[in-house]
This record gives sequence, C-alpha cells and structure tokens, in this order.
Amino acid sequence: MTRLVTDPFRAQRGMALVEAAIALPLVLLVLIPVGEITRLFVQYSTLAHHTRSAVRYVAERAISDTTGKPVITPALTTAAQNIVVYGAPMGGGEPVIDGLTIAEVSPPVITAGGNVQLSVTHPYRSLLQLGGRLPGLGFAADLTLEDLPMTVAYTMRPL
Repeated sequence: MTRLVTDPFRAQRGMALVEAAIALPLVLLVLIPVGEITRLFVQYSTLAHHTRSAVRYVAERAISDTTGKPVITPALTTAAQNIVVYGAPMGGGEPVIDGLTIAEVSPPVITAGGNVQLSVTHPYRSLLQLGGRLPGLGFAADLTLEDLPMTVAYTMRPL
C-alpha cells in the first residue's frame, strides 16, 4: 500500500484570501466612522482657532470712546469675519473650511461686562455618500453628522 505524500501547505493556499475577504468589511466598518469623527474634530478645531484669533484681533484694536468703553468699528467687524472665514483680515482666497461663509459669522459685540464676544455656527459637511449618517448597526440609533452644527463662541477682554 502506497501513501500519497501531499503538500501540507497546499490546503492553506486560499485561506489568506478568504480571511481577508471576511475581515476587510469589518475593518472598514470600524475605520470609516473613526475617520469621519476625526475629520469633524479637525474642522471644529480649525474653526475654534480662527474664531479665537479674530476675537484677539478685535480685542487688541477695539477703540475706546470718551466713556472708556470699547467700540467696534464696521471695518473691524469686517476684518474679524474675514479672519474667521479666510484666515486673514483682508479676506479673499479659499475659506479655511469648505462651505464656511461670512454670513455664518456673527459680528463681534461688546457684552454688558465690556468684553468682546464673537460666535460662529457652521454645519458639518460629511464626505460620506450616506448623507453624513453613521449606522448604529442595531446597537444604537443612527448618528447623523450632517445636521450637526459646529458652534464656537469666544469672549475676550479688550486690551
């Protein structure tokens, strides 16, 4: 009786491909939401940075009138809004965040305490073709990032 000698690795040849085909959708199911939430965080951080810079710009240049209270001129308001949207007081060029407009930036105001306040509300725009919806997969309700407003407000004492 003769025994056939078979290659022990021959039976394993297609296993790596099958394992990859099973694991890849699961890996993507985890990585896509992580990437989308990371992108949301980066956009919010960028918006917060430029809003803070605009408030600092206004606080340094707010003109004190004869009563000693700061006054914000229309030129200063325009410069502050340009800093938030374009990253520079003169404006022009591309917005720092896709879709951000001057209309989403409130004009800087002087609060009752004499501080300068500026706020921005911009809706998050997803790159996903799902309309910014991350499925809950039966564990929770679907999370819709597309309707999530990113609101940043800063208050600073004039110098």
